[in-house]
Amino acid sequence: MAARSSLTIEDRITIVILMLSPTRQYGDATALAQTYGVSRQALYDLRDQGRPALKTALTPRSGPVATDVTLIVTPERLQRAIVLLTLLGVSERDMCLALTEVLDTSRSLGYVARIIRKAERLAQARNAELTPALSGLLASDELFLHAQPILGSIHPASLYLVSLTLAAQRDGETWGCEFLEHGQADGMISDAGKGLAAGADLAHLPCHVGDWFHPLLLAGLVAAQYERRAYAALAQQYQREEQIWQARTAKRLENHWRKWEAEQAAAAQAIATYDQWRLLRLRLRALAAQFDWTTGCVSNPGRVQADLLALAEELDPWAQGTQAKDLVSLLRHQAQALTAALPLLQQALIPLQQAWGEAATHVVCRLWQALQDWAFPFWTPEQRRQLEHAITESLAWASTHLGAHLEVLQHLVAAILAQWPRTSSAIECLNSLLRPFLNGRKQVAQGFLELFRFYHNTHPFVRGPRLGHSPLELAGGPRIEDPLAFLGLGEKS
Repeated sequence: MAARSSLTIEDRITIVILMLSPTRQYGDATALAQTYGVSRQALYDLRDQGRPALKTALTPRSGPVATDVTLIVTPERLQRAIVLLTLLGVSERDMCLALTEVLDTSRSLGYVARIIRKAERLAQARNAELTPALSGLLASDELFLHAQPILGSIHPASLYLVSLTLAAQRDGETWGCEFLEHGQADGMISDAGKGLAAGADLAHLPCHVGDWFHPLLLAGLVAAQYERRAYAALAQQYQREEQIWQARTAKRLENHWRKWEAEQAAAAQAIATYDQWRLLRLRLRALAAQFDWTTGCVSNPGRVQADLLALAEELDPWAQGTQAKDLVSLLRHQAQALTAALPLLQQALIPLQQAWGEAATHVVCRLWQALQDWAFPFWTPEQRRQLEHAITESLAWASTHLGAHLEVLQHLVAAILAQWPRTSSAIECLNSLLRPFLNGRKQVAQGFLELFRFYHNTHPFVRGPRLGHSPLELAGGPRIEDPLAFLGLGEKS
């Protein structure tokens, strides 16, 4: 009898297929063993080896995969399913249908509502317990559901949701009470809302920083508007020139010529307005830098304030329309707020300067700022040359004096800058996360906001640079492996 190792791979495949065939009859194994000159036990061994190999090779790599797991619907699993469905935006009435279809479990609307109210109470208690020590700025703003304000504050560096409160008003007193109850950081960054500013004053926050996003956005929108106007004026002028060439009478020629002169002047004025606004917009964009392009030092707050006020006066004659006038007004009234974080940023960098030296810290800060601003595509050639010089000079110094430590110092500087952002975009990120839930509801209660806040803070991110970490963990709190079990709903099994 031949040894099993003498079989070729083709023989082995044929034996496995025949041995796994559901139509195999009694005595076929004996005949197969005689054909290949091996024992019957060798055939059964090949069959047992081939079955898992075929299962692994033929299992779909995408799409749903059927499993033979038996699911036992325990009370804990049912509660967890209900809470998770409400966090995914499923209504209570639709949840009864989902439980019947997915878990073959029929529950009343009252039962579902009772579990959700229980989870909301547990979430409120857990949120009161989870208070990590936060440093830097909080981003605050109000969201709206059918004209009812929802006051929110988030820690931009970790995206930890500090508060989410359903309020009757959004005036200074309401915001002041909100800051006194939940404010834990070194200050707050927000847009130019009057209620937010008044609340920050009433709560005596250490620092209230203005948001750079809105002035830069307004400047860009106005520039795009002026550009469209300039092209439209040129198109009208060119159309009039065609009419002049097509004129056949002296009177018609004179009429078109007179209109062409007016349209040429309008086009020249539109182009001049756009060109001037574009240059002033670039100056505003450069003033938003946290570090000086030449030295890498933190920008001087007093000088930046003076430049912003001067820039507002230069923009005023060219301001046409609501958005342009709003920008001028914002720069006049928010110049101090837009620079409020710069002294605190300077203080935050002192330990880094003491550990690594002032020169190294300034070089890394200069490199960070130049790389950030390089991504902006509309700089003038002279400004672009300044940025190129800053990048090449900083890299040359860092390669000589820092070497492999450059990346470490860059991470340390980036961590500090994350604590002192220039914009309140993090609260707008919260709006994008919460808005889908609000749009599907006629009303919302504080309990749901507490549940949303708890799940957001304890649930790990599934993509991006924070992958695998929850906001609570990034803010210095504990890592929670099972948020729903930590909430008090029990383990899954």
